[in-house]
Amino acid sequence: RVVFKVIPGLCRLQRGTMFSARPLDPTKNRGKAGVRSKNERLTVENELQLLAVMAVCAAVAGADGWLLAQGGVVFLVGSIARQVPTGRHLSFIADLWAHVASYFVGLAGGIVVIVLVWRSRRRAVVD
Repeated sequence: RVVFKVIPGLCRLQRGTMFSARPLDPTKNRGKAGVRSKNERLTVENELQLLAVMAVCAAVAGADGWLLAQGGVVFLVGSIARQVPTGRHLSFIADLWAHVASYFVGLAGGIVVIVLVWRSRRRAVVD
């Protein structure tokens, strides 16, 4: 396949039935550099497990947020309370809690996945 670089680092034209411009990904080959072993199966399994944990935590947090809002423990105040229709406050709070939990678990879990993969590659190089 022939690749013509138009602007180095920004886009390329690929030859096919038509020429098409695609952005180049400068980090594309970063994972292939170095002597550490590549364990794609471990990475994919960890990512899928993380997605499952994120989904469960988001569902639980959303349900908790809805129950707490229904009980009056948490509620909207200020301009956001005026902007969200009164009948939608419970749904809004449940959705807010689900999103925040998903982002937090995704961030923390992503760091755990990075550490696990890094350690597994280090052990593979040593062995």
